[in-house]
Amino acid sequence: MSPSFWESKARQVYPYRWWLGATTLLAFLLIGSGMLGSRPFMVASVAIGVPVMVIAWGLFCMSLWFEPSIGTLSANSWLGRHLPPLNTLARWWAAIFLPIFFASGVLGAAWWVFGVLRAA
Repeated sequence: MSPSFWESKARQVYPYRWWLGATTLLAFLLIGSGMLGSRPFMVASVAIGVPVMVIAWGLFCMSLWFEPSIGTLSANSWLGRHLPPLNTLARWWAAIFLPIFFASGVLGAAWWVFGVLRAA
């Protein structure tokens, strides 16, 4: 996925960035409260909370990094104005990192849950 793909998505998601941040915090609290309960509640809180937290946080970061006019990796950012080659490298790194982050959060949580359930 290229930086231009993430720019188009960031333009759509940017108005909801604070909701994404709040969702991340609530999912984190759900996971933390799950650690205080019984084993089934812990497994359920991780199975639900980790993917929600990872997706919300990834979208939050994407909206702040790739928003075309004021994103931290946009051409208008300090890095984009002063060090364009480094900005291009950072944009591509972030564009490659985001799908890996999403996949590892969702698949990692599923792998953990299946491992816990199989060991029980």
